Amino acid sequence: MAVKKAVASGNWNASATWSPVGVPVAGDTVYSNGFTVTINQVVDLTGSATPVSAGSFVPGQLYRITTIGTYFTGTTNCIIPGSNTGTEASATPAIGDIVQAKTAGASLTGAATPVGGIVNYANAVVSAITGGGFTLPTSFNLTGAYIQSGTTNCLTISAAAAATLTNCTVVGSFASTSTRSIVCSSTGAITFSGASISGGRATGTSVTTGAHGIELTSTGVTSFSGCNIIGGIGAYGLGLLTNALTTASMSNSTIVGGQTGTSYGVYNQSTITLTATTTPLTALQAPAIYNASTGAITSTGNITATNFASALVSPNVSATVRVSGSLLGSVSGVPAAYCAKLLVNPAPTNAKIRFANDGASTYSDFIITSRLPVTTDVRSGTLYGEALTGTLALPAAANVRSGTLYGGITGTCNVPSASSVAAGVPVDATVGIAVLTAAAVTAAVPTTAQITTAVTAAVPTTAQINTAVWTTTGVTRSLTTAPPTAAEIAAAVPTTAQINTAVWTTTGVTRSLTTAPPTAAEITNAVWTTPIRTLTNTIPTAAEITTAVWTTPTRTVTNTIPTTAQINTAVWGTLTGGVARTLTTAPPTAAENAIAVRTNLATELANLDVKVSSRLATGAVALEVTAIKTKTDLLITDRLKEVATTEIVGKLLAQANS
Repeated sequence: MAVKKAVASGNWNASATWSPVGVPVAGDTVYSNGFTVTINQVVDLTGSATPVSAGSFVPGQLYRITTIGTYFTGTTNCIIPGSNTGTEASATPAIGDIVQAKTAGASLTGAATPVGGIVNYANAVVSAITGGGFTLPTSFNLTGAYIQSGTTNCLTISAAAAATLTNCTVVGSFASTSTRSIVCSSTGAITFSGASISGGRATGTSVTTGAHGIELTSTGVTSFSGCNIIGGIGAYGLGLLTNALTTASMSNSTIVGGQTGTSYGVYNQSTITLTATTTPLTALQAPAIYNASTGAITSTGNITATNFASALVSPNVSATVRVSGSLLGSVSGVPAAYCAKLLVNPAPTNAKIRFANDGASTYSDFIITSRLPVTTDVRSGTLYGEALTGTLALPAAANVRSGTLYGGITGTCNVPSASSVAAGVPVDATVGIAVLTAAAVTAAVPTTAQITTAVTAAVPTTAQINTAVWTTTGVTRSLTTAPPTAAEIAAAVPTTAQINTAVWTTTGVTRSLTTAPPTAAEITNAVWTTPIRTLTNTIPTAAEITTAVWTTPTRTVTNTIPTTAQINTAVWGTLTGGVARTLTTAPPTAAENAIAVRTNLATELANLDVKVSSRLATGAVALEVTAIKTKTDLLITDRLKEVATTEIVGKLLAQANS
């Protein structure tokens, strides 16, 4: 979704043609900006279906209102598309209206969906000038575009182009006369599908000077399917002007006159045949179709006048006008069709002609139908046909014999035969002839066997009962015995005390299940932080425990099993000489024990060092050492050299033995 404007004349698919650079895509609003752009590719400008909120609007972009808000008022934020060309006009804040943004709309409310389009009017907000336009000389389709002219024709379909314009919105110029939003001069077949086509707001003085939605000057066949064609607001603002040389046809569409007496929905000034099949014609201030030539007009939809205009006008006696639908004049007496020559051909299956009664508020409808049901096929007392006014005066299907076709309707009333109705009772076009006899009554009463068969078929089997009764528990049980009694069920259900015991006795303490079980944090707190109690007696030895367990006859535990906290108190109270310790931390590690041992030995080792050092420091010890050294110095060591050592003796013995 962006705003694009041409900066040079050239091809649509050339990036250099556009500012910002790049080929327009779906949702973009495209300005010709005084240049001529040739559409040389398939173009789809369909906008997003996702609404954009006020505050995010792109100035210059077209939007379709989805939510009314403060943004869509005045001319400060948005205007009627194309009104930049003249005096800007405030948009009507109605859902579905297309507007042109001027500001982003910050701090305002409202929402709209972006609309893609091709326009050639001026827009000061995006610095686009009026003029230029778009041409389609070859066969490329155009989809989802809003198309509106400024001071010149906006889109020209020329040469031999055979194109389909799908879901496009075509609007005549806002302020410039003698303009056409689309001009078709092609020799190829042009198709408009699902288009909305309307005349402009500019006030013309003749058909030539009007601001039209589309003008046909082509020699190719032009068709409109599923389109809405409506006259404009300005005088001579035509939805469609036909100057074509071949057939123009409308099917499954609507054609409506405009808001001034000369703003016709369709204005035909050629000799072509204009066909409107299954297309209602409705006047507003102006006729839906005005045939200004000798061209033939064929209409097979309803034609409805207003108090201001006939829906179909054809003043030339040489023009052949054929209708095959209802002709509904206005209550003021304006006829539905004002024609010099009017033929009802083909004859409608069901239609009506409405004429005013008093010229103010009442009217009469005259029914045209070739298939009113005969009296014998209609329920007695039902009024229809000339006996009624209003709709088509046809009886309801429920009042017509089943299978009877009339006026495109099939009867649904089932009428019994006389033989099925009591004698003398009126039925159909006769009376009943049935007589109730004893034999007939007997024949109608079922036999015992028939009753048994019917009952047997209706009574469910044991398996079916089992399934219906027991499958809700997920287990199917056989009903071979009587269902359990209330007392049996009650007995099978454990009591609260039993449940408590089953759940809690592993801890030695029975607790009521009225609250949730303790959490891990609660258990930890109970084990480590509860005050410790001291055992008043010593802990029994292993031998005493063994004797008590194995040699004593069976004993009954009269007290509950001590808790972990109680065991802690008993153990530590004894081990510490009656002083309790709390296991608030983990037991000491091997490293912590080693440190404690070394700490305690440090004092003893220091005392030992003192003792040794003090003795070595006394003079007596020194004197004794000196005396010993004096005596050893007097020893004659020469004799020691002659003493045979163990090594020498060993060598001598070895020699002697060798």
